[in-house]
Amino acid sequence: MEIIEKKIEDITPYEKNPRKNDEAELVIEMVSSYNFNEDVAIVNNKYVVTKNGEVYTVNLNKKGIKRQKLRKHTNGYIRATIFGKDYYVHRLVAFCFIDNPNGYKEISHEDNNKENNCVENLKWCTRKYNNKKMFTDGIKNVEMMRKIAIKPKLKARTLNEDEVKDIKRKIRNGMSDTQIANIFNCTRGKIYCIRKEKTY
Repeated sequence: MEIIEKKIEDITPYEKNPRKNDEAELVIEMVSSYNFNEDVAIVNNKYVVTKNGEVYTVNLNKKGIKRQKLRKHTNGYIRATIFGKDYYVHRLVAFCFIDNPNGYKEISHEDNNKENNCVENLKWCTRKYNNKKMFTDGIKNVEMMRKIAIKPKLKARTLNEDEVKDIKRKIRNGMSDTQIANIFNCTRGKIYCIRKEKTY
């Protein structure tokens, strides 16, 4: 078994990181005695990431290693906790075990299963590659992508679903964009975009 040492701040900047470099040898000794059946990466002497997508927390005080209970995000990706922050497991595995000489920012799940974070299933790639793969594999189609593109992010939405339905009724009844905008205290442009189905 090979043990790789990694630092979480190499994934993203992390201020005031409480790493303990003087205890690195003790952590390596603990991990070695844990009998992992595969190569593992030690992240900041505190976490262990395996090639199968498992994440463990190292507790030096109790001299133990505990497997984390991973959580699924609403978008389907699996998350682990590193120093109190959520990290996608596929990104941790790719960072620890897959070279990225081209500096790609995205990772493809080659079998399209977001829960399969084994290193063999992951590949650093471009946004173009990921989008093309989703089309080729039938995960997304043009209509789905159009809906995603015109749908404003939740934080940017000022009108709720009922208000939008009411606006569409008023549009069908012949009201002008200005009249509707005054009722809902929003811009005429927003009403125009709803009328033309460019948004919401």
